[in-house]
Amino acid sequence: MNKSKLTKPESIETPQKPMLIFDNECGFCSGMALKWYEKTGEQIRFVPFNEISENLRDPAIEGFENEMKLLYPD
Repeated sequence: MNKSKLTKPESIETPQKPMLIFDNECGFCSGMALKWYEKTGEQIRFVPFNEISENLRDPAIEGFENEMKLLYPD
C-alpha cells in the first residue's frame, strides 16, 4: 500500500463514511494510519490534519493536532 492513499485530497464537509484524522507530520501517527488502512481499506477515509481548513475544524472537538480522531457520519 502506498502512503499516498493516506494523503489524497478529499472533501470532508459531508462525510459518507467514517473518517480518521491524523497528523501526517508525525511518524507514529502516519504509521498507525497506514496500519488502519491495511486493515480497513476504503471503508474509512484518511485525512491528514494539516489538510483540514480552519473553517472546517469543529471547536467542540479539541486535540486534532495531538491525537488521532475517528469521526463517524451523522
